[in-house]
Amino acid sequence: MTKPGQADYSLAQAMAERALRRQALIPAAARAMALIAVLRDRNPAVAERFMNLSERMSRRDYATQLLFIQTNVERGDVGSALVHYDRALRTSEEARTTLLPILVAAVGDEGIAHELAPFLAQQPMWKGDFLTALVLNGQNARSIATLLAASRLQLDHLADRALFVQGMQRIVQLGDPRLAYATYRRVGGKGKTTLLADGDFSTDPVLPPFDWSFNDAGGISAVREQGDGGKWALRIDLPSGSRGWVARQLVMMEPGRYRLSRTISVDGSGGSDGQLSMTVNCINGTVLMHEDKMMSSRTAFDMTVPDGCIAAWVVIEGVGPLDGAVTTFRLSDVKLTPK
Repeated sequence: MTKPGQADYSLAQAMAERALRRQALIPAAARAMALIAVLRDRNPAVAERFMNLSERMSRRDYATQLLFIQTNVERGDVGSALVHYDRALRTSEEARTTLLPILVAAVGDEGIAHELAPFLAQQPMWKGDFLTALVLNGQNARSIATLLAASRLQLDHLADRALFVQGMQRIVQLGDPRLAYATYRRVGGKGKTTLLADGDFSTDPVLPPFDWSFNDAGGISAVREQGDGGKWALRIDLPSGSRGWVARQLVMMEPGRYRLSRTISVDGSGGSDGQLSMTVNCINGTVLMHEDKMMSSRTAFDMTVPDGCIAAWVVIEGVGPLDGAVTTFRLSDVKLTPK
């Protein structure tokens, strides 16, 4: 008699055999025979024959794909395991919830990331869900870069562009701005012609962090605006009580001397005590330049970039007025040049 909690393999085998005799197209029955061969008989060869039979009946049987994944992982066959990850993710919504976090963790191993790359190149329907999880939670910058490049993202499509931007930001967060910039140039198909991109604000930013990011939270408004003479500027509206970053861009740097210049004007019809500041921070935290209160006019600042500072954030921050009005600034002609 079977003890409580003990599997009755003989009964399970009899039921599976009856099911297969009655209708030889029941993948769950073949899978049950595979499990019995593994758990009771310790016979992996027989188990694999039943697993193959189950898959031939239907590739949509999620549990069979899980069994294949586990078996291949246990014997170190990553390539075969990924074949079954792909099949499970293509055919089962349930699989995405369960398997995508595991796959994101697995590609922390760069070797696994390289083996996964050809699957992403085939544009599987689970690509978007996987990349979303990867750029949010991935821990290996090189793996993220490899898989973004392999995914053949179409940057003229909003969803793909958003994934790519998140990926660049994640690689920077993980401490490798050089790799992020190399991937930006490889996938984005361009490089900056100047250290600071679009300092005249004449084009829409496309690929932050190496293009401008503009803040639209907390009441702050930063919008490109063309003046009467055709000259572009960044119009910055700071409502009363607002505080935060307004615009920022990551710039690749080399050690040496640099000059940062900008032009700013204030709309005198609004609140008079709103303030802007500009800071250039090395990515390791070193402050290279800080203008605490940006004054109206054309101004230039010199700075020295030390060894070890490979990239820096150019950040504009704002504090709104106290009198209940809105202070409006126009920022233009931002230039960063070696001296």
